[in-house]
Amino acid sequence: ALVPLLVYCVPALRVRGGMGWWSQRLALGGALAAWSAIATVQLFDEATRQTLAAFALSGALVAASLLVALFSRFRDFICTCLATLAANVLVLSLIARWIFEWHETEALLAFAVVVMVCLGASVKALMAAQHYLHAQQRDHQEVL
Repeated sequence: ALVPLLVYCVPALRVRGGMGWWSQRLALGGALAAWSAIATVQLFDEATRQTLAAFALSGALVAASLLVALFSRFRDFICTCLATLAANVLVLSLIARWIFEWHETEALLAFAVVVMVCLGASVKALMAAQHYLHAQQRDHQEVL
């Protein structure tokens, strides 16, 4: 969970020419992919009893990543997009499990509608986040 932060904070891990952000983005993308995969596999695996714990821990890590990408000094729009994608995977996995368990006949159509609503909400939230980050950057440049 600390790999993306360490990649950014340790100067020896950064490449000259401003590539520190790309290494952070790559590390965060890998971490988010792993957390999302663990949560999804645990959610659909009937044999394990740690389903709720793994899903909750992954959800907390994804939410923390999203908050750090938006509100900390490490804010970055690409990291916000990656964290939003991971959050979508977790939410849609949870909804898919619920829909396919209880409503088998209309499951595919209902899930498609939920995916479209989730996609629209994510795009709208990302546009608002982009405006927020742009305003923060502009305010920071005016202070300097």
